Amino acid sequence: MTAKSFQQRVLDFLSFTSTQRATLKQIALSLKIPKHDRTKLRKAVQQLESQNHLTSNQQGQYSLVQKPETLTGIFRGTRKGHGFVRINTKNDLKPTDIFVPKPHVLDAVTGDEVSVRLLKKRSSHTRFTSQGEIVRVTQRARELFIGSYFQKGSDAFVQLDGNFINDPIYLGSVSDPIPNDAKVVLEMLRFPSHNQDAKGRIVEILGPRDAPGVDTLATIREFNIPDTFSEECQREAARVAIEFDETDLQGRTNLTELVTITIDPKDAKDFDDALSLDRLPNGHWQLGVHIADVSHFVPPGSILFRTATLRGTSVYLPDCVIPMLPERISNHLASLQQDKVRFTKSVLMELDKQGMPLHCEIVRAAIQVKQRLDYTQVTQLLEHPEPLQDPISKSIDDLLKNLRELSVILKTRRLKRGALELHLPEIEIELDTDGNVTGAHYSSQDISHQIVEECMLLANESVAQFLEDHKLLFPRRIHARPDPRKLESFAEFARSLGLAIKQPQDRFSLQKLLHECQNLPEVYAVNYAFLRSLKQAIYSLQEDGHFALASDCYTHFTSPIRRLADLLVHQMLDGLIANKPTPVNPEELTGLCEQCTITERRAEKAERELIKKKLLAFLESRIGMELNAIITGVEAYGFFAQCSDFPVEGLVHIRTLKDDHYYHEEATHSLIARSRGHRFQLGRSVTVQVAKVDRNRMQLDFRVVNQPSK
Repeated sequence: MTAKSFQQRVLDFLSFTSTQRATLKQIALSLKIPKHDRTKLRKAVQQLESQNHLTSNQQGQYSLVQKPETLTGIFRGTRKGHGFVRINTKNDLKPTDIFVPKPHVLDAVTGDEVSVRLLKKRSSHTRFTSQGEIVRVTQRARELFIGSYFQKGSDAFVQLDGNFINDPIYLGSVSDPIPNDAKVVLEMLRFPSHNQDAKGRIVEILGPRDAPGVDTLATIREFNIPDTFSEECQREAARVAIEFDETDLQGRTNLTELVTITIDPKDAKDFDDALSLDRLPNGHWQLGVHIADVSHFVPPGSILFRTATLRGTSVYLPDCVIPMLPERISNHLASLQQDKVRFTKSVLMELDKQGMPLHCEIVRAAIQVKQRLDYTQVTQLLEHPEPLQDPISKSIDDLLKNLRELSVILKTRRLKRGALELHLPEIEIELDTDGNVTGAHYSSQDISHQIVEECMLLANESVAQFLEDHKLLFPRRIHARPDPRKLESFAEFARSLGLAIKQPQDRFSLQKLLHECQNLPEVYAVNYAFLRSLKQAIYSLQEDGHFALASDCYTHFTSPIRRLADLLVHQMLDGLIANKPTPVNPEELTGLCEQCTITERRAEKAERELIKKKLLAFLESRIGMELNAIITGVEAYGFFAQCSDFPVEGLVHIRTLKDDHYYHEEATHSLIARSRGHRFQLGRSVTVQVAKVDRNRMQLDFRVVNQPSK
């Protein structure tokens, strides 16, 4: 009997026993559990207690935890009209899902926060034990939707993108001529329910679906990302530009003679970090990380600051950037452009030969970047030293070689303390002049990226320690320890692939595993599985540390042009450097941290969504295209495969596996053929071909080309 069967029998027994309390021995006797299964029973009861399903008293009696009459959760609808409410509880390993039959859905749509009342009747849905009814929608996920316009006779409709609402939204008659299949923004006037249809109105016509830029504009509207600056904000930016005097260095350390460089993507326009590095006579390093002094132009309370607070972050989409601040600031005044005197907050760190920080000074400074370099140039100079089209000076060449040497030392130090290095490449979209996709690839993380990353990590830690030493509340970048049960689940998956890990809660065991699999075909599957076991990093005032970086004190300081959190830290440093610390309002700062986290998540989702839209548009005309892939998820209905040479993930539905009848083995994350024993297992390689592209629903279906191994 499985652990889940034991748990269900215990829950059923305590639900219907007259006393509703029983000791472990009473439960075993009542359920007639044989002695050789008592250990399994004890573990099942302990797990139910840890998941907050059971509670025990001093007499060792167990009883059911009384659930509230109504619970709050997030609704997810299905094509058939019923849905599920996911309840987040503090102690459960997995959130609880409650099945909601179609008549009890009310007018909730996917993503809405709802209150659900549990029904005494158990769910008829085989995967869920609880059934409920929605009593009210407490918060709408959105009021505006993106969809495709079409007419049917004299009536007009919009078919929404995604899986929010399946049936078309009725508009009535529309006076303005709109071409069929045009992308529009729709405001929902009446949400659909069991006994009434939805109704909406068009608030913006974006244009023909395949017109250049329409997919980008649709994504911006879908995520409600502000993409224009108010006239008031632009006027303040213009005033700041007029008042800026690069020769007025009062109160600043003049570092303009220092050899400084920037290393950024080739097409970058905002440069918020520069590097310098010297060898001291005693053999120590003198590392300078120079960050654009954005707070000089954006003081607290200004219109520019209120604008930055609203936006939270710059949004980097495949074909455009939506900046947090007007371009006068982000691309010019604050940007560390080559040969121009620019204001910085400079972190000057003395490190010993082993990279151990010995002394740190943070100053308001002025620098003059001597060379603007991109990642490709730096990698070529360091790993393939051939003559460049634009030669660099010996001082720059020496600086790069020293930075490479120091970055290796710093990375080694981080790994020794237990920092975890995930191998998850970013996706780069190749576009033509009209914004159409011509290709896509995974970006490589080479020595040039390592140099910048190691220097920025050290600067962020140094600034965080400086703020902590001054006993100041500040926006920390925290990454809480993962749930031990999720780590154990990840370890089980790794073992199923033949990867050994004895102590999944030990960061060095995890580090070793990630290192050992980096050259294996399963590398992405392992890293994605590990990522899913981790909690998301957030901004907070809590002193929780950063698990992945193995850092007890960490903040974001190095990107104030594009992140509100970094700008807040810069504003705090202004007061400390001037010996006039600004009083901190904990409630206000907590709210700003939450805003930073929310807008960061929004930007990440928007970028992923648009990349997927563009890749699906590219693949729509390439049905039958064959791709090498790795299985990244296995469910009862099929498996997901991440392509190795083209950055997309698609679903192979179980109904397309026609060579045999397959069943789902959850323990090994596999689909197994009943007759022949063939196996599709998480992490394994498979060749697939593009079978179906549904751009409206954002779905990609694959079909298997090669036969799996036994």
